[in-house]
Amino acid sequence: MRRALLAIAMFGMAAHAQAADMPDFLRGSLSSSPAPTVNWAGFYIGGQAAYGVADMDFTNSSQDLLAKLLNNVDLQQQFNISQWPLNGTSHARNSAFGGYLGYNLQWTDVLVGVELSYAHGNLLGSSSGSQTRSFNFPTNYFSTATASSSSSMNVTDFGSLRVRAGYAFSSFLPYAFAG
Repeated sequence: MRRALLAIAMFGMAAHAQAADMPDFLRGSLSSSPAPTVNWAGFYIGGQAAYGVADMDFTNSSQDLLAKLLNNVDLQQQFNISQWPLNGTSHARNSAFGGYLGYNLQWTDVLVGVELSYAHGNLLGSSSGSQTRSFNFPTNYFSTATASSSSSMNVTDFGSLRVRAGYAFSSFLPYAFAG
């Protein structure tokens, strides 16, 4: 009885054995149906979370305005007050949240799509500075000049519009985008 059960078990296992390195038609698969095509076409929508970092350089932000304000002043022509370094740099970091939506068109394995995204956050940077100098100009006349400046930049809402093109390899879709 044991030998009969052992023989049945061996024949049962042998019926399901397949060589892993053989093509499907040699392993007994005679179906001629092609591999299923993944459909990437249609609308999609989603949410996003982002973290942004910005380095803002306000070093020369006041020079043009000061040069126009001091256009006919003798101290400006002699000592270039508008060129004084007043502001510095600022580093900002913050998170943002938003969403995106898009549409893809697919022809066989070629994909073309468009995507619109929007995020809301608060990247705020500012810098201010002041300089005071005293001069003996013109001769025997004491003059004092003070230049003050304050600059800021605040980015709260940002978005993008992108066009995408790709080639689908079954469920793998490498693509490139512009926008």
